[in-house]
Amino acid sequence: MCADPPVELVDRVGRVVEDISVDWNATSVIGAPPSSEVAADGIDHRALTAFVRTGAPLVGPSQPGSFSLSYGIVLPAPLTVENCRQASLVYTKGGEPSSGQVSMFEMPVRCTPKRPVGALPFLNGWRVDNGNGVGYEFDVGPTHVQVYPANPSDISTFMTLSPISP
Repeated sequence: MCADPPVELVDRVGRVVEDISVDWNATSVIGAPPSSEVAADGIDHRALTAFVRTGAPLVGPSQPGSFSLSYGIVLPAPLTVENCRQASLVYTKGGEPSSGQVSMFEMPVRCTPKRPVGALPFLNGWRVDNGNGVGYEFDVGPTHVQVYPANPSDISTFMTLSPISP
């Protein structure tokens, strides 16, 4: 059996970020991050606090209703479409993902285009269909926000945002 060539992880401009050797016949297990990185509540408070210090305050629903923050991490630039560090936040309805879930991505305004590709105007921002669902993008001060509700009717909860503390 011949070995598979290494897989290259590249960023948006084609720079190799990492070479990964893959054995396609082996069983892979992806473990949880070390407990020192992500708290039991699923939120990496330390990384989110450091992210806020870069000048993009985190925002969340002003009137969350039955939604609560259930997950929050900071994504490194090479893993994002915008090639910019961003906060990835997930809110769940009633604490149960099956009841409703909204994903939010937040980043500095300087990281985003004036108008996302294929976007349609929507209130104070854009409505985007990226093939994985309909999302909404808009700016809240120095923070650009992308909101992707599993149920489109949940978007109303996320249209009025206020600063939150990591």
